[in-house]
Amino acid sequence: MDPDLTIVLLGDSGVGKSATGNTILGRAAFVSEPSFDPVTTTISEQTGRVLEKNISVIDTPGILDSEQEVRTRCQNILRSSRPKLFLVVLSVGRFTDEDQEAVDAAIRVLGDEGLKHSYLLFTSGDSLRTPLKEYIYEFKSSPLRQIVQMFGERFHLFNNKTNEEEQVQQLLKKSQEVQKVPEINLPGVSIVLLGHHGVGKSATGNNILGRTAFESKLSVKPVTTQICEQTGTVLGTLVSVVDTPGILCDGAQRKIKTFCQEGLQFSRPKLFLVLLRVGRFTAEDQRAVEAAVTLLKGPQFETCYLLFTGGDALKDIPLDHYINEDHEGPLQNLVRRFSGRIHVFNNEEGGQEQVTKLLLKSADGLRKSLQLVKRRIILSGVSGSGISSSGNTILGSNVFSSDFSFESVSRERVWESVSRERVCQSAEVDGHWLTVEDCPGLTVRDAYTGLSQVMGRDEDDEEDDS
Repeated sequence: MDPDLTIVLLGDSGVGKSATGNTILGRAAFVSEPSFDPVTTTISEQTGRVLEKNISVIDTPGILDSEQEVRTRCQNILRSSRPKLFLVVLSVGRFTDEDQEAVDAAIRVLGDEGLKHSYLLFTSGDSLRTPLKEYIYEFKSSPLRQIVQMFGERFHLFNNKTNEEEQVQQLLKKSQEVQKVPEINLPGVSIVLLGHHGVGKSATGNNILGRTAFESKLSVKPVTTQICEQTGTVLGTLVSVVDTPGILCDGAQRKIKTFCQEGLQFSRPKLFLVLLRVGRFTAEDQRAVEAAVTLLKGPQFETCYLLFTGGDALKDIPLDHYINEDHEGPLQNLVRRFSGRIHVFNNEEGGQEQVTKLLLKSADGLRKSLQLVKRRIILSGVSGSGISSSGNTILGSNVFSSDFSFESVSRERVWESVSRERVCQSAEVDGHWLTVEDCPGLTVRDAYTGLSQVMGRDEDDEEDDS
């Protein structure tokens, strides 16, 4: 079971990280002693019950000698959904160049998202004769001023020579603000990843779940050859992620369509992500996206997002600027079809923030999809009686051809054509997802027999749509 809070201690050697861990846990969990050589040489984790919470404390070696190792551990924690708090530890006293280098290294390790979950923790509070705030802001030229601002004015003071529980209680109370996680208030979500092979579907699945759930590696050949489903808790909601083979691979579209019809839990809202890698938009990319869109009909496409991967390649360019560079080109036209439902992921850095933004962005549409009641309306009658125009009126837009003509606009008069040429259009109308079926114009004699055939066939279609 995940702890209620994971606290990671970062900083230079000798600043009191291990002693701080012991103070938090209320016991000698880590080796802490005066030494000219670093005492902590490996990453160590200890857990305990603190103020009625299960707390995990991770002690790290001096960051200047282990930056890459510490970065890997911190980024894995950031990808997870569990509450976390990073403490960048500084000892009260003269702020040296080495202290500055250690803080800079910690900031690199954490990145922008990690900083949002961080506090500056000053140790050796017993040697401080003035309030901590005065110590920080005493001199206008003090580099501590700028550092504290980078941490959003979040700082705290420990005296590790005493075991006062109050200082731990105050720290945990302060840290609650950075632990607040938004909720999407859904009974669960099924996320289906669609797209060409090599666009980062598996890496995206790992990013969403915050763990290595799917195999993801560079390869000339497709890595994912079968549909695979993994689950986890994200933002307090049970999330199921479905990784699929490259959609242009042999048999993939049939497998995916069958799974979407039969394998997904009907009680959960479904979020479909069509993936596209940032870069040159090729004809094959377009084919892959078109194939994915073709699989999704009606309400499914309404909860479908175009997800760009490889966001690190954009650098500081906003996603919409990148898309607008393709003025009236195939990429911009494609984005229009998604009605603004786009998002970007950087799977190299990962991080929960981009996952949170995607789920919050799509939550309203997912909730709405649960509320829509599906209904099918079949319009059948004699040619010229206004069948197509009635369909347009029901759906509120001109989706059926309804030109005045002495010939049947819906192609044929004889009933045999209905079984081949019926036209269906769907839209949301007053809380219902309506599918209107415009049948080719009939003779009076055939109208009655034709309608019964359509009704019988419609029962089969309802099973396919569910």
